[in-house]
Amino acid sequence: IFHAPDDSSLGEVDYSFYQCGIVDDINENIELAISVYPNPFHEFITLERATSLDTFIIQDQLGQEVVEGSIQQSGIIQLDHLPRGIYSLSLFSNGSIKGAKRIIKY
Repeated sequence: IFHAPDDSSLGEVDYSFYQCGIVDDINENIELAISVYPNPFHEFITLERATSLDTFIIQDQLGQEVVEGSIQQSGIIQLDHLPRGIYSLSLFSNGSIKGAKRIIKY
């Protein structure tokens, strides 16, 4: 504990009471019920989603885009050409990002 003499050059402390608003709803940015399996994967991943998604981008750990494509109705994305590693899967609808998942290729 440190005690110092009052110094008027430091300004005045305001101990007024301020009423704040009440939080009555929390709108979290939840990834729209997107399921990716199997994860880890070997040849392909399957997307199950509750919303429409049209495109995806996969980036490596350096942030370099390694795959970009359209999401087919089946939700299956072939990735057998990728080397083993950890990737970031970004999912889009009408050009707007709707979710992101980490996927692992073994």
